[in-house]
Amino acid sequence: MLLERVLILSALAIGIGLTIVAYRWFVQHVTKRQAAIDWHSRLTLTSDIPALLYLWTRTCRTCHTVQKPAVDKVAAQHPSSLSVVSVNATDHPEITRDLHLVTVPATVVLDARGHIRHINRGLADFATLRRQVADVTAI
Repeated sequence: MLLERVLILSALAIGIGLTIVAYRWFVQHVTKRQAAIDWHSRLTLTSDIPALLYLWTRTCRTCHTVQKPAVDKVAAQHPSSLSVVSVNATDHPEITRDLHLVTVPATVVLDARGHIRHINRGLADFATLRRQVADVTAI
């Protein structure tokens, strides 16, 4: 009985450990792939200022009623130091695929070099976006 419990706990610990290793590998792999993409050229952005990429769909109520006002409010606070790009995720599935996004709304904060600094999968409130944008505009 005790030996069975030890074996079960050992198998569980090994399973959890392997899951963590696999997750870390996946995140590292995705990060390297995303870093290799020249987002400034792809999105035709001004290359010397940070950008806020906002992904939405026509049928997403939260996108239009909650996320867009938060994005607009952040954009108003940084009229000349932030480029805001609004992308219909349905019309540009290649962008959602490359960012590994499966839901909208989604926001991505790029630094002035076009490197991804923050990805928000799902709703990001104004305070979160303000903090993330301040992180890249302060550089």
